[in-house]
Amino acid sequence: MTVIKPELARLEVEVTRSFDASLPATKGRISISAGYVRKGFREQSSDRQRIGLTGARQSGGTNYQATALPNEPILLTISLFSDGERKTLHEEQLTLEPGEKRVRKIDLHNEKIKTAEENVQRAKDRAIDFLLRQQRADGS
Repeated sequence: MTVIKPELARLEVEVTRSFDASLPATKGRISISAGYVRKGFREQSSDRQRIGLTGARQSGGTNYQATALPNEPILLTISLFSDGERKTLHEEQLTLEPGEKRVRKIDLHNEKIKTAEENVQRAKDRAIDFLLRQQRADGS
């Protein structure tokens, strides 16, 4: 019997968090994960399942390393855990070639700007709703 071992691929992720002094500092824990996502992967289920990469480890909160099967779609996700909630900051799908070592450098500055803009819009919407509820029939 011949055993064929595929040449594995390596994924490394480096997350940077450049800050804009005009925005409030983000508090919370960054989580980096990568895995295979497909239907029927485990126990022949038809539900979508996510299976983590082999040897995955996150160090220093901003670095991630794992070994992956080549030519398999991988979903890379970077999340922020803060105040008991999880918010996805970055998500992308990638595929690695046999023997490839891919280093993804991701700056979360743009995601932080989007979050600040969303907070401002949400505050404006709440203020408008409040004013409409308080307004009397004569407009006062």
